Amino acid sequence: MDVNKPVIQAEIRPGMFEIIDGNHRIEKALRDGMEFIDSYKIRGEQLLSYFADERGYKAFVEYWNSKL
Repeated sequence: MDVNKPVIQAEIRPGMFEIIDGNHRIEKALRDGMEFIDSYKIRGEQLLSYFADERGYKAFVEYWNSKL
C-alpha cells in the first residue's frame, strides 16, 4: 500500500468531506506515525457528472445521509 498516493475526498454536504478512496492508506499512515497524507477534494458539483442518471445521484446522497 502506497501512502504517498493521495486519497480522494468527496463533499457529501456543503463543507463536509468523506474519504471515498484511500481509507486503508489513511490507516497505514496512522500506524506509521505520519501526521499528514495528501488528498484530492472533489466538490459536490464536480461529482454530478459521474452519475449516470438522477437515480444514481439520489442513491449516493441517501447512502451518505444514512452514515451521518
